[in-house]
Amino acid sequence: MDFDEFQAQAKRTEFFKVQTDNSERELKRLYLLSGLVSQVGHIADRLKKKMRDGPDYELLGQEIEERIGYALWYLAMLANEFGFSLNQVAQKNATFNQRRWRQAIDQPILISANDFDGEYAAQQQLPKRIIAQFETKMVNGVKKTVVRVYPNWPDRSEERNFGDPIDDNSFEEDHYRYHDIFHFAYVAFLGWSPVVRKLLGRKRKVPENPNIDRIGDGARAVDTEEAATAFIYSYVSRQKFLETSDNLDTGVLTTVRTLLRGFEVKACSEKEWERSILAASEVLRVLVENGGGWVEANREKGSLEYLGNNEPN
Repeated sequence: MDFDEFQAQAKRTEFFKVQTDNSERELKRLYLLSGLVSQVGHIADRLKKKMRDGPDYELLGQEIEERIGYALWYLAMLANEFGFSLNQVAQKNATFNQRRWRQAIDQPILISANDFDGEYAAQQQLPKRIIAQFETKMVNGVKKTVVRVYPNWPDRSEERNFGDPIDDNSFEEDHYRYHDIFHFAYVAFLGWSPVVRKLLGRKRKVPENPNIDRIGDGARAVDTEEAATAFIYSYVSRQKFLETSDNLDTGVLTTVRTLLRGFEVKACSEKEWERSILAASEVLRVLVENGGGWVEANREKGSLEYLGNNEPN
């Protein structure tokens, strides 16, 4: 039996009535929702008894299975009320789960399957490997961080400052001066960053498709990446930079993807975003602890690594 068959069978057993003088449809939906919640409550109650009684409570499996069946009936009836196919709902959720959560078949470290650079000239592509130094100094009583980047390390021919020196720009020290680590993480794990393209002079300019430069690498893309990064930073900084977290709130990832829905990075999944944010947060914690240091962002390996306070070999 598939979900749609179950749903049709559930519909044939719809003999309950809602006693009310008000909106029958809305109260019918509330009735079904209350039934679903009550069955979930019964499951919680049985689990509580198992915790209390231990091995003596031998009916747990049987009773949980029974209550899940009851809950499924209420769920099927609610789906009927809203005109949903449970098969389609299940398929959409399975598709979302594949996009959102790492699977057993995934690579140990996710490397984005999206290639936003492949058809462009080498000088217009994001570097395969970026070495960067975060150096923090006191300037007029304010901690400011200068980021130096080396796209062709150990060749220093393209060495440059990654933007201007910045401080936290906050009444409370929250180490935002190190936030560029997130832009490097986007390069390593998503193969994307209009901010990095702009500051490294890697914008994609092709006469036959000017929209790539104007939209994909343009001012709005840069500003939106910075806005998404400020949102992400606000979240992780209030969560101790995810020191004990293996995953992020799905709502955070949904908001980030919504902010960037108009750009090519929309092709990147929630789990790819999650990996980049977790990796950036991990390196960020070490940057904060050491007051800066050297890092490597590697697109080919899909990695972001803290290299230490000393210049790498």
